[in-house]
Order: sequence, then C-alpha cells, then structure tokens
Amino acid sequence: MKYLFFIVIGYIVLYLTVWLHEVGHSIWDCLFGVKQGWLKVNVKPYIFFSTPGELDIEAWNNLNSRQYVLIAYGGIIANAIWALITGIIIKVVPISNLYINMALWLFMSLHIGEKFSYLFIGRNYVVSDMAIIAQHMHKLRIV
Repeated sequence: MKYLFFIVIGYIVLYLTVWLHEVGHSIWDCLFGVKQGWLKVNVKPYIFFSTPGELDIEAWNNLNSRQYVLIAYGGIIANAIWALITGIIIKVVPISNLYINMALWLFMSLHIGEKFSYLFIGRNYVVSDMAIIAQHMHKLRIV
C-alpha cells in the first residue's frame, strides 16, 4: 500500500509541475492581452502536449519579439521560482512525514529537471518553447 501512495503522490506532483509551468506561460499571455484568465490552462491527464490554453490569435500575431520570448520563457521562469520556493521550504521547515518530504523533494527536482530540459536539451531539439525563442531571438536560446 505504501508504494501505491508513492505512485499517486508522484503523479500528482508531476501533474502539478506541468500545470504550474503552463500557468507561467499563461500569466505572460494575459499580461500581453493574448489570453483572458491566466488559470485556464490545458493539461491533459497524460500530461504531454499541454498548453497554456486558448489564445487570441489576432493578438498573438501582433506581439513583438520580446513579448514572444517572455511568453516562451514564462514556463521556465515559473519552474525556477517554484524550485527556489520549495528548496527554501525544505531547508527551513523540518518535515518528518515521509510522504510530504518525498513530495517536496520530487516537486523541487521536477521543476529543476523541466527547467534544464528546456534550456539544455531544448537547444539541440528545438521544439515547443525553444522553437519560439529560436524564431524570435535566436541568441537568447542558450547553446
């Protein structure tokens, strides 16, 4: 039964990590008038191919290069912020519960992993967020 809890916690933490990444994009979308409602993101149960949700295509097409790049980096910025906050919580708050402790470490690790996968793996396999950055400000794509 203990292992079932680990699997469920792992899935919930993974889902939440992807959801928060998409919220990071969505916040910038709302700031630039491309989207209404920053909490409305599309994260499927199988997690892959998630998006920040419905966008106003006309407004999207009128963005400048800086705005495209900020939106693309929005998810990575969110990952960095959540990893930092979780790291501080782990360092400052003594937690003896095995499941909560595992969830926090996994949450922080997944945010760090997602951030680095976009920044370092994404430089070679240009998809998703890195494709937008490569198209609009290639020199900002960390190589």
